[in-house]
Formats: sequence, C-alpha cells, structure tokens
Amino acid sequence: MHKQITAELIFPFTDSNVFQDHGFHRRGYQLKQCSVSSLLYAATAVLSDIDYPLKSSDKSVSVVGSCFGLVCISFDTGKDLFLWNPCTKRSKNLHDSYMERKKCRFDLLGFGYDEVNYDYKAVRIRVKLGAPFFGGGRLPYVTEVRVYSLKNDSWSRIRLCEDVVPSWGSGYFAGGNLHWVVATSGADSWKFLSFDLASETYGEIEWPRSKDHLDDWSAGVLGGCLCVLYDYEKIDVDVWVMKEYGVKDS
Repeated sequence: MHKQITAELIFPFTDSNVFQDHGFHRRGYQLKQCSVSSLLYAATAVLSDIDYPLKSSDKSVSVVGSCFGLVCISFDTGKDLFLWNPCTKRSKNLHDSYMERKKCRFDLLGFGYDEVNYDYKAVRIRVKLGAPFFGGGRLPYVTEVRVYSLKNDSWSRIRLCEDVVPSWGSGYFAGGNLHWVVATSGADSWKFLSFDLASETYGEIEWPRSKDHLDDWSAGVLGGCLCVLYDYEKIDVDVWVMKEYGVKDS
C-alpha cells in the first residue's frame, strides 16, 4: 500500500500554475490558483478554485513548499501536514502522533527533495518560549527537530540546531538544502540556517550586505537559486541571487 500511495503521489505536473496562499493565520480562507501568464501580463490575476485536502474545513491553510510535482500544505499553522499532488488529486496526511503530545509555541516547517537518496522530505522545527527575562520578554528556543521521509513513510528525530532560532515561516529550498532566516548579534543582523536534506546536517550561509542597515527585506528562491531582496523605502530595490550554491560572491 505504501508503494502504491507513493507512486500515485509522485506524478509530474506542469508548473504553469501559481498557488495563492490566502489567510496564513486566518480562518475560513482557501487556496486558489492562477496561471503565471495571468499573474505577469494581465491587468488582474484570474483566480480559480482548486480542490485540496480539508478544503471543506474552516482551518487556516498555508503552502509550506512545492517540489517536482508535490505540494506540501499545512493547516492550523502546522498542526496538520499533507503532501498533495494537484494533478492526480491524491494526498497523504503526514501524521506524527509523537509531536501531537508535545506542546509548543509554534512550528517552523520545510519541504524539499533529497536527490542523493531520491526521497521527498518534510522538516518540522518545534519552538517554545523560555522563562521571562528583564523587560518582560521571553526568549524562544528549539525543543525538537523532526524529519519525515516519504520513501520510508516515517518521522525521525534528529539533533537540535543549538543556540539558533529561525524566524517565523517556511524554509526556502535550494541547492538540496532548506533555509530559514535567523537573527545574529553581530554587525550583520541576519543569516541563513541551512539544513542538508541528504546528510541531515546544519550549516550557515552569510547574508548579503545592504547599502544600509535595513529590516525591510524578503528572502526566497529565484530560478532555483537562493535570493534576498532589499526594499529601500519603496524607491530602490536590490535583488541578490546566489547563482552557484554555497559560493558567496556568485
């Protein structure tokens, strides 16, 4: 049964559609789709309905990531996680009973493809808030990191990324690694925490320097390459693209 489900999930489909995530933290919103040409060239993007798991529920929904025909979506800010093939309409619930027993502040998620082991993998980083410190705030800390393997149809626990807490959001998949943005205490206030899906080990990638110290930035993947966008007061925009993965000056 496992092999049959896996084969039906992994079926290639065209990437000519862009999936819109409406309501990352809101209830009652749904996913829509539109063509890339409509998004780029039409005066207004033409959205259409699409079927997906738990569509009839009122749970908040977000897209964790997509890779080679599969889309990973989460509900209730990560409580429920699904792999979904929009072409075949097949889906799989990535249920993890162990994590259901663990209370947390929030989950950081990621999804990508392990080209070494020919395996799709999802990552869940569980974050809690520590004891209050001076000023009334609480420092977040990572309590658990779990990796799901579609090939093995199972979750496994791996070592923690100590003393590092990624910012909110899903990981960016590029170069066989997932990436989360993390804060630093040095002059450069940001960097990428990387996670190699094949070796299941952590690493770091330096953040590109901006003209000024800016907090108005966006990170993502452009043409399969890790990128950072700086917005200078809506007047000027810099886009940094790492054309060769792991090479800072590429």
